[in-house]
Amino acid sequence: MKKIFFKQARHRAQLIAVTALVGLLTYGLVVRAAKAPEPQRAIRPLGGLQQGPIQVRPRLSQHKVVRGSDGLLYLQLDMEAPHQEMATEQRPLTDFVVVLDRSSSMSGAKKMDYALQAVKSLIGQMKGQDRLALVTFDNEIETVAPLTNLGAAKKAEILQKVATITPRGSTNLGGGLIRPLRGLGYAS
Repeated sequence: MKKIFFKQARHRAQLIAVTALVGLLTYGLVVRAAKAPEPQRAIRPLGGLQQGPIQVRPRLSQHKVVRGSDGLLYLQLDMEAPHQEMATEQRPLTDFVVVLDRSSSMSGAKKMDYALQAVKSLIGQMKGQDRLALVTFDNEIETVAPLTNLGAAKKAEILQKVATITPRGSTNLGGGLIRPLRGLGYAS
């Protein structure tokens, strides 16, 4: 008698749980469908020029997930700021410290290609009096370039070094962040 009672009680509890779950899902779908889509707002830049909005265009790598796949999607955000001519004297000199993950996790889906392209683009836009440091990390931490001014010769030297960076090893994220902080005097 006790076994039957407990079996029926467990069956009732499961039925109540399933009913509650279906109710919550239904409620969520109804609320979501009832919400009007929010108008798309342009993001304004923080500081600097405030003359126009930055246009942001999101793009997914795919719109459907195939059953049995890993379910991995990539989101690409393309941002475009309005063109603004700026006198050279207006922009203050800048120090950049680039910390680049070169672990083997960067080998897939052209991740390293995109990262290196971004570093090269940054170097190409910097003035000769701007300073750049480049640190790479995997299981080893390497200072590719200490914080230094970027004259034409130095830019070419660093770009050559950037071209040789390839994915390898495992990820030592902590070391990749501490080394540049120590180099700048922020950590001991």
